[in-house]
Amino acid sequence: MRSLLADEPDVVVYEPRPNCSLGEAQDNALALGTTRSAIVLAVSFAPGEARSIICLANARSDLIAPLDCDVDLGRCVAYAAGSTSAARPAGRILHRIAALVPGAAIDVAVACAVLGQRRARVAEVAVMRGVPERSQRLALARLKALPATRQLGWTLSLTAAYRVHYLGQTEKTTAHALGLGQREAVAHVVSRWTRRPLSAWQQAGGFPAMLDAYADMWSGATRGSR
Repeated sequence: MRSLLADEPDVVVYEPRPNCSLGEAQDNALALGTTRSAIVLAVSFAPGEARSIICLANARSDLIAPLDCDVDLGRCVAYAAGSTSAARPAGRILHRIAALVPGAAIDVAVACAVLGQRRARVAEVAVMRGVPERSQRLALARLKALPATRQLGWTLSLTAAYRVHYLGQTEKTTAHALGLGQREAVAHVVSRWTRRPLSAWQQAGGFPAMLDAYADMWSGATRGSR
């Protein structure tokens, strides 16, 4: 177990002991953090753990999880340490869509919600889950779930809207934080994936309105799979 910034920590990293159950890891991680701490639960991702991870995200919407220690821990800790607690929308996204995602697709949704906080590729989702990318694509198609590319695009758009709506960041600052580079890239990403410019979303209610639209997409996908 280790923590960063031990006095009133902004980030708590919890690394469970070998063979520790996810439930025990959740309890220990929550006990470590203060109300203003972001918690990074350093566990290897497994499909069967997705539901429990969502429960933890529901309890702490500023949570960053799940993580593969070898690939994503350093990046996510750096992101958490450089952000305020309000800058972590992954938990809110998961909280909103968890009941709408087909059970067999929930692990992909969790991985996309986490990795989509910055520009990411579908291959990274497959690596996090430990499955071939083609198998992942075929499984989502069979379930009539949203493709991983679309999930990543919407999560990236939602993260941009969150930063602008709640943090008051400029599009230039947001683009840099999301790994997009140029200010115009934010507008391009949001328009491409949501079919509406960021300015229109701001007028419609900002992040909450966009999150409702994303949930509606999942609702439609779920109805279509029945």
